[in-house]
Amino acid sequence: MSEGKADVVIKASHVVTMKSPGEVYSPGYVAIRGNRIVEVGSTGRLHLKAKETVSCRGQVAMPGLVNAHTHSPMTLLRGAVEDVPLRVWLNDLVWPVERNLTEEDVYWGSLLAQVEMLKAGVTCFNDHYFYMHKVVEALERSGARGALCQAVIEGEDSGRGRRELEGSLAFAKKFREHPSGRVKTYIGPHSEYSCGRELLARAAEAARTNGLSVHMHFAEDRGYYERVSAREGKEPALMLDEVGLLIGGSVFAHGVHMSQSEASLLARRGVALSHNPVSNMKVAAGLADVTMFKEQGMVVGLGTDGAASNNALDLLRDLRVAAILRKSTRGDTRAGPAYEVVAEATVDGAKALCLKGLGKLEGGYLADVVTVDVSQPHFQPLHDLYSAIVYSATGRDVRHVFVDGKHIVEDGRLVGLDEGLVIRMARRRAHLLLEKVRP
Repeated sequence: MSEGKADVVIKASHVVTMKSPGEVYSPGYVAIRGNRIVEVGSTGRLHLKAKETVSCRGQVAMPGLVNAHTHSPMTLLRGAVEDVPLRVWLNDLVWPVERNLTEEDVYWGSLLAQVEMLKAGVTCFNDHYFYMHKVVEALERSGARGALCQAVIEGEDSGRGRRELEGSLAFAKKFREHPSGRVKTYIGPHSEYSCGRELLARAAEAARTNGLSVHMHFAEDRGYYERVSAREGKEPALMLDEVGLLIGGSVFAHGVHMSQSEASLLARRGVALSHNPVSNMKVAAGLADVTMFKEQGMVVGLGTDGAASNNALDLLRDLRVAAILRKSTRGDTRAGPAYEVVAEATVDGAKALCLKGLGKLEGGYLADVVTVDVSQPHFQPLHDLYSAIVYSATGRDVRHVFVDGKHIVEDGRLVGLDEGLVIRMARRRAHLLLEKVRP
């Protein structure tokens, strides 16, 4: 390795680069200068001088996790309504609450989510909600990285749909060149069922005219999916293609009821998918056939969805569910191998979001790095690192988190952010918000 200087060198018992299954250094190091990784390799070949060395004995260093779909402010609704069908959940809780949201609700709800995600090793999240300028403010405070869009819902009110689309476009244009370099923006039509054909066509035109892509829900609920199919007389993906909304670089969430022909069409158009297994199962929306999606050529990332339908934003925990679900639904133990599932939460998640220089530990890549303590009893004996990460790890095992080269979580503790204050303020905002909608 070359001689030179680094700002930080992370020395770990294992370094998983996610460049290929076999590229693991035990022990290894990750050297950071500024916001970039400058070198990765075996500790015995380290010749760089560092201003700071972070010793992570008994830990595995890996790329920061990418949460491919969530609604960060919905932490305020965690556990508020349980054990009801998706449509009841939306109509009786989510949408009435969202009509009463304030900017402060969004700020504190999102900041709580970002605290939770960072401590669990999620360094980048793909967010879809309202008052998204407040999510940007929270991101500036937390140090996280985000791909963000302002939601657009039409329902039966075409005027509302047009206004919200204007707001979504204005947000995307304003924040796409954020000075931190940690913000990406999309246009955010909510779904094929909550936005009409004309509005979706307008969203497509706005996105294409301004060089943007789309983040939306698709084929999440069977009832809504069949209603759109009946209305259009065709599979919903064909309708979206006709109006020009299948834009390369877009991310669709869920896809639970998507057909093979729709998956093939999305893949050809360069649309990626976020698989959200815990949320989908919790609201009984169904089980996505991720193996089929990949066979059709789709890039698949992994998401938690919001805390209101998952209850946690712990992507490491959800890896286990994603892997076991695939084996069970396929009846094939070879489905969802551990390396592939880890990739969905790292390098493939970055690909899904079209975030260049993210998702791997490699020279020149952005310095988003996390370490997981694999010295604990529930990892031992340690035969296979990828298996350990998928089947044994949770966010509570994360010890260090770097985002853009900054040490955000140190030995499990947030640096420079008052976690207790965030929790207290989020509790207060949740109480005030739910008081407005509960009898």
